[in-house]
Amino acid sequence: MPAAEPPATPSWRVSAPEHRLSARILIADDNSVARTTIHALLDWHSFQVCGEAKDGNEAIEKVIELKPDIILLDINMPGMNGVRAAYEIRRISPATKIVFLTIHDTPAVMVGLRVWSHGFVTKSATGTELIPTLNRLVGTPDKKPPAKPAKSKSRRAAAGK
Repeated sequence: MPAAEPPATPSWRVSAPEHRLSARILIADDNSVARTTIHALLDWHSFQVCGEAKDGNEAIEKVIELKPDIILLDINMPGMNGVRAAYEIRRISPATKIVFLTIHDTPAVMVGLRVWSHGFVTKSATGTELIPTLNRLVGTPDKKPPAKPAKSKSRRAAAGK
């Protein structure tokens, strides 16, 4: 039987930039797929993930142990939910910035999240909104592709368009 080939490196790791941003980020979400996906996204954008937690109690323990700069905190977790965990985290580690991850995007929920956190991202928009939110918190400008120059009307007129 031939020797098995080593597993392929995930594509999100192959092209990731070599430097890491200085902010240490803790991911707290009870869904392992969500944690893995967020970890991959952060890794791709050169953020340093210092740990993961499955619920609010573990998130508090990890904040004490790892002293992250930012925690990404799911609101709906078993045991201690994200809102209660945020209260405790603010008490024990006031310098840790809290970004809520939520599936709820009603106006009342959003107002409440603004009061308790440094930001929030709906889970459906994680791919487009999480990195700009984190860049804002760490003071790194968002990387956007350069805008295409607009065609001038005189060039269009000269071309007969």
